[in-house]
Amino acid sequence: MRGLVRKFLTDDRGAAAVEFAFIAPVLAALMLGVFDLGRMTYDRTDLHSAVRSGAQYFMAGGDDVEAAILVIEQSWSSRPEMSQVTVEKCCKCAGVDAPCGQLCDDGSVPDIVHELQATAYFAGLFGQYEVSVNEFVRTR
Repeated sequence: MRGLVRKFLTDDRGAAAVEFAFIAPVLAALMLGVFDLGRMTYDRTDLHSAVRSGAQYFMAGGDDVEAAILVIEQSWSSRPEMSQVTVEKCCKCAGVDAPCGQLCDDGSVPDIVHELQATAYFAGLFGQYEVSVNEFVRTR
C-alpha cells in the first residue's frame, strides 16, 4: 500500500491541467474586464461625438434647438433607451444673462450661448454606469 501512495504522490502527470484550472477563471475575468472597459470607452466616445455634432450644427449657423436635438439623436449610433438629450439657449452680455431680443447696455450684440447635454445609462458586464457629456457653444 505504501508503494501505491508514494507512486501517486510522485506522479506529476496532469499537473499542467490542474494549474490551468486554477489560472483559467482569473484569465477569463481579466478578459471580460478588458472587454467591458473597451465597450465603456466606445459608448463614451460615441456619446461625445454625437454631442459634438450638435455643437457643430450651431457653429455652422443653425439656431433651432429642436433641430440640434435631432442632429444629436441621429448621430448617436448606439443610443440606449435610458438616455436624455437637452439643449438650452441663453443670451449673455459681459457674462451676465440678458434678454435675447435686445442689445447689451454698452450697445453690443449679446452672445448667444447654447448648452448641449446628453446623459445615458449603460449596462456593462460588471454593473451599470452613467455617462454624461456637456458642451457649450457661444455664437453671435
